[in-house]
Amino acid sequence: MTIENWDLLIRKIQGRLNEEEEIVFRDWLESSTQNRHFFEELKQLKAHEAEKEVLKKLDAEAAWDKVLSKYEREKKATKQKSISTIWLRYAAVMVAVLGLSYLIWQTNKIQPTILPTTSDEITLINEAGEVQVIKMGEELSLKDRHGNVTGQQKNDQLIYNEDSPEDELIYNELVVPYGKRFQLALSDGTLVHLNAGSSLKYPVSFVQGENREVFLTGEAYFDVAKDKAHPFLVNTGDVNVRVFGTQFNVSSYPEDKKVSTVLVEGSVGLYDAHKTYDEAKIALLEPGFKGDWNKGGKYVDYEKVDVDVYLGWTEGKLVLKNLPFSAIIAKLERHYDVEIKNSYPYLNDQIFTATFDIETIEDVLNSFKEDTPFTYQIKNNVITISKP
Repeated sequence: MTIENWDLLIRKIQGRLNEEEEIVFRDWLESSTQNRHFFEELKQLKAHEAEKEVLKKLDAEAAWDKVLSKYEREKKATKQKSISTIWLRYAAVMVAVLGLSYLIWQTNKIQPTILPTTSDEITLINEAGEVQVIKMGEELSLKDRHGNVTGQQKNDQLIYNEDSPEDELIYNELVVPYGKRFQLALSDGTLVHLNAGSSLKYPVSFVQGENREVFLTGEAYFDVAKDKAHPFLVNTGDVNVRVFGTQFNVSSYPEDKKVSTVLVEGSVGLYDAHKTYDEAKIALLEPGFKGDWNKGGKYVDYEKVDVDVYLGWTEGKLVLKNLPFSAIIAKLERHYDVEIKNSYPYLNDQIFTATFDIETIEDVLNSFKEDTPFTYQIKNNVITISKP
């Protein structure tokens, strides 16, 4: 994080970004789930500013010392996974720069309860920033910070209660790590499948008269409940996908240069997430077509596709069709929760078509080796590929 980015965050919270800076901010925000969580906490702090006389006495380094001291105490009490101290220092400095009261930082209403987690656990983050580990196969009740039941977990799916009258949007975020998938039934009846390495931020209950908007990082398949009065929006940070009731797949991983939307049935429109919706300027998709939104050029390429190729992951399959190995690497990493280091450049340009289901990562690599020979070693989930 550079000084320029901190200045950008300050002016974003103050509402002083121009159109070009807003694009830069969005790129940073969508580059990682950690960035999004951090920015949300800053907004919560901003919403609870202390009196100006208290703010004048704030000292960034003093604030940092208090944060670190508090963190160390909590670390010993909960034995939670270590948090990067550089992020805490940034947080303390940002608190001082924005004029936020450290006293409020420490209150229970603002300070999230971070439970011990590991990178291979599915987590649910509620509106208070509290993190709950979701174990596959369990059944439990979902509650808000007031103790009210908002839904249930049944095996590999979260099911939220049907919409009840609400006057404000309260968001949860489901984070799915590499190597896992999960399902979600929103309060309006919309069904969502989340792929490995993805997260979805969504309202616990939608508000009457407002669009049904969710925020996606990664890949998800949506079966949207029909509601003509309340359009459904999937915001990827780069492009919005606007629908009324339909089935489609959206892939928007931060490392990808494009956002891909595959329409199964119904109709969807794509438009720049940084611009106001204009029905006359949206890019419409027809069933059986894929629309690739170029993040840099902000244009859409259309292609007639076999939708099954793009939906196989919802059934646990890894479907590869005419893909170079350089593009396959990221899919393998997400699907099997591994890191792949390829030191054999020739392999990157080789094209493969295959479908895998119950195969192990070793089975997959050995299959590729039959076509293009190479050697590999696996150590601590890191796969190193070399020239034969």
